Amino acid sequence: MTFEVDLPALSEKDLRAFVVKRGDYFVSLFRKIKTGENQYGVSWNWLAFFLPLVWLAYRRRHRTIIALLLFFTFFFTVGSWAGAQAKHGSGLSMLLSFIFALLGNKDVLDSASRAAQEADELGMKHSRRLEFLGQKGGVSLVGAGIAMVLQIFLIFAGYEGS
Repeated sequence: MTFEVDLPALSEKDLRAFVVKRGDYFVSLFRKIKTGENQYGVSWNWLAFFLPLVWLAYRRRHRTIIALLLFFTFFFTVGSWAGAQAKHGSGLSMLLSFIFALLGNKDVLDSASRAAQEADELGMKHSRRLEFLGQKGGVSLVGAGIAMVLQIFLIFAGYEGS
C-alpha cells in the first residue's frame, strides 16, 4: 500500500459500481483526493479499527485476511518457541487495527482504480464495465458473518491463553 493516491482510470460511476455499499461516502473521499483536499487518502474507519477481520471480509479483501492469519500464526508460533508472551501480539494487533482504520478506505479506492485500469485494458465499456467492477469489488455479508465468528473465537482464545 503506497501513500500517494493515483486514481487516473476511475470515474465516480466506476467507484459506485465497485464499492456497492456507502457509495456516497467513497465518492466524497474520492472528490477530496482529486481536488487535493485529502492528498494521501487518509480517513478513519471505525469498523476497520474495532473489527478488522470483519471489515476486511465485508470488503472482500481475502488476500489480506489470509496474509494476516499466516503472519499471526507464524508470529505466535515463533513467539511461543522463543518464550515470548502473548501481550506483544495484542500490541501488534492494535497497531494493525490503527493502520486499517486510517488506510482501509484508501485501499478500497486503490483497488477500485486497479480494477478500472484492468477494465480499460480489457476494452470494457458501459454496463459490462460496471458489472465487472461490481464483481471485482462489492461487499460480502456472508464473509463478514464468518469473520465475526472467527474474530470472536480469536478474542476468547486470547483470553484463554492469558
